[in-house]
Amino acid sequence: MDILHLRGTLRESLFKAVGPKKRPAKVMATTLWCLELCRRLGAISGNLLEKHFEAAKFGQIRQTEPSKNHKWSRYLVGQNVPGLKQVMKVEKLMPGYARLFFHPIWDVIDQKVCELPLTEMWLGRLSAEVQNVVFDMDSTQPSGSYIRRPLKRHWLPMLERRAGIDALACLTILLYEAKAANDDALAFELALSIFRTLQIVCTFEPFSTVGDVFFDFYRQEVLFGVSDGVVCIDFNEFDIAESIDRLNRLLQSLARRGVVKASTPKQRISAMYRLIAGDFGHDARCAFSAPLTLVDPVNCTNHDRQQQLDRHNLRRAWGIETLDADKWVAFLPMELLKL
Repeated sequence: MDILHLRGTLRESLFKAVGPKKRPAKVMATTLWCLELCRRLGAISGNLLEKHFEAAKFGQIRQTEPSKNHKWSRYLVGQNVPGLKQVMKVEKLMPGYARLFFHPIWDVIDQKVCELPLTEMWLGRLSAEVQNVVFDMDSTQPSGSYIRRPLKRHWLPMLERRAGIDALACLTILLYEAKAANDDALAFELALSIFRTLQIVCTFEPFSTVGDVFFDFYRQEVLFGVSDGVVCIDFNEFDIAESIDRLNRLLQSLARRGVVKASTPKQRISAMYRLIAGDFGHDARCAFSAPLTLVDPVNCTNHDRQQQLDRHNLRRAWGIETLDADKWVAFLPMELLKL
């Protein structure tokens, strides 16, 4: 299947997704689940999925004729969402892939609520290394009992360096909790953390195949309207496809020179996190930061924040220009330091 056609049709499916059985989060989960199955089978094709999982029905109707049996082609682009029975049937044939379809991140995004029993349940389904960040042993209870740790801002780098769907889900839960507590400053910090994590997540399959669509989905469903009251992320000035390409290119350059190891997903995530954090230079740190804008530029009276924002965006533009010219600059130039 043509990737551009896949992305375009998926966007239409997300736009049309309404009703309890076909929410945008489930549409995205279905496509990503299918892409993972396709990767296992060796090609992105609805017919390939149909042939593998519906062998008895496949080929009963000529390929030139429309067929209601071509449900896997519709699953692949998010036009239909499979039921529990269908997903479990596939899981028996190809174990381990249902976790992506049933991942708690889709419930988090779909429900957008922060009721304690739900968040505890969702966090309890994430990977052990993510749970270790947010849970602690409860010394007042029998062995094996855990309690939530009070949220600390130093958690954010700890989660970002574990960038993946579990860390992304955890950050999203924390964001919704901050919004529910009307803590705009913390919510905005979490939004920036999610922004950085998304850039790493979108370099890995199956997300990279539909990276621009997944990023836009997250922007619309999770990050839209999040601000600290003065500043918000300017998504009009950001291109996730360029960011993915830039991040992969820099990682390959560092790996070729032996600066980092990138032979395993964990090593790649660690190296990308260090790149974005600025361990290899201020240019990368600035380039991968979020573009910012004023929530209300007409009525803004906070001139200090305006100056901070302008300084931030100038440094970001410098970082992108420097990296795209294949230069490596460890420190900011004097003219930007003086701003």
